[in-house]
Amino acid sequence: MNEMVFFMTIVDHRIGEKYAEIFRKHKVRIVLNTLGRGTASDETLSYLGLGDSEKNVILSLLPSQKARILMGDFIRKMNLDIPGNGIAFSVPVKSVCGRNFYNYAMSSGEDEKGGEKIISKVKCELIVVVANRGYVDQVMTAARSAKAGGGTSFHASGTGTAEAEKFFGVTLAEEKDIVFIVAESFKKADIMKAITTQAGIQTEAGAIVFSLPICDVAGIRTLEEFLPEDET
Repeated sequence: MNEMVFFMTIVDHRIGEKYAEIFRKHKVRIVLNTLGRGTASDETLSYLGLGDSEKNVILSLLPSQKARILMGDFIRKMNLDIPGNGIAFSVPVKSVCGRNFYNYAMSSGEDEKGGEKIISKVKCELIVVVANRGYVDQVMTAARSAKAGGGTSFHASGTGTAEAEKFFGVTLAEEKDIVFIVAESFKKADIMKAITTQAGIQTEAGAIVFSLPICDVAGIRTLEEFLPEDET
């Protein structure tokens, strides 16, 4: 079934424009591009030959079939399935407000056939962490203690209310860091527990953690085959 997905691509900033060109080639109509920063350890960056941890984070809404076609292009043309070259994944969209917007996003130019399902051998989830600015290292130290790999962080500003501050015990309107971690489903609970315990709202990091399901992913399939045992 060709459903709408929220499609995220995270790659080195140096090659971000090459990925943007693939989106244009496939006439994806809704594409947002922002900058993030990789959170892999120095040892991991060295092992994978990554000299620059600045990332392009490309966000889009599109049909699931087109997302799989894009992933196929990323693998064939950009070697996305080789560890260190980036990651792309889809999160299912449950609902959309507005039939015109839905039709616009789902039409995405000319019809394309194909779209082989590309997914790792194990199920994955997206762990989202919203923490106070400057505490990404604390969050990732906690995540790695539960065998998480790397992640991607970027800055944001909250628009929280006084009621939220009373409930959570944190000020949601402050400057924040958001961290995305793609992890195997069997690791998810341990990673989230570690972050909550070591960098949660009871700490200065003030992290709030939640997860989202991933329906397709490219770029993580061979990661554990290449990384040293203590980085997996």
